[in-house]
Amino acid sequence: MNVKGVPVVFVHGIRVSGSMWRPVATIVSADRTVSMPDLPGHGSADDEPFTLDGAVATIRHAIDTVGGRALLVGHSLGGFIAMATLDRHPGQVAGFVGVGCSARPRGIGAALFRRIAQNAVKNPARTERMSERGFRMMLPKDVADAALAGGLSVQVLPEAIDVVSQVDPIEALSGFAGPVHLINGAFDLFRADERKLVKVSYDARLTILPRRNHISCLAETDTIATAVSEMAALLDARALDAY
Repeated sequence: MNVKGVPVVFVHGIRVSGSMWRPVATIVSADRTVSMPDLPGHGSADDEPFTLDGAVATIRHAIDTVGGRALLVGHSLGGFIAMATLDRHPGQVAGFVGVGCSARPRGIGAALFRRIAQNAVKNPARTERMSERGFRMMLPKDVADAALAGGLSVQVLPEAIDVVSQVDPIEALSGFAGPVHLINGAFDLFRADERKLVKVSYDARLTILPRRNHISCLAETDTIATAVSEMAALLDARALDAY
């Protein structure tokens, strides 16, 4: 359904698919068009190689499909891909809401995650079982069901970690003129550079979710949906003022 207002493109996290955003997107779609594409190597596109260029192309195509300019919302890997997209195609991105993607994956930290990813793909069946168990333990049933609906693509983990390390959030957001809202769990390792990102952004705010980690922050469906809807409404108002 086409409705007025800036559309929203949701970008999913590592090893899941666009379906993970269904609980939030259902709320947001009440008054605007939404898109939840599957990144290469994930979900319906799990037979495609995962590269930064390919992932950005997927998001750019989704933006084109909903009208050529959109608010991007990304979690984890999806947040880094969204930032790479707004860095390369700023004219197509109206604003950005990033969940669990406020760190520069460099040095020892990146090496550790790369080693974990390499070990994970050695026994994909076990990794899938552990991943599913983790989602089920940390999330409400409806949110976990949505996250798992498109399947788990653990084979893409090493490539995804390499791609994340290619994205510099500070560089991307420092050159972005749109509004930014960063949302992080209080116990999320990927919030290490959140203050720097807010400082370099033109128009940014930061929300910390108490007692939440990298995955369990997705349990805050209403909080995230409200943040997305509020930014979308702000963008709508700015567009009317400009008109």
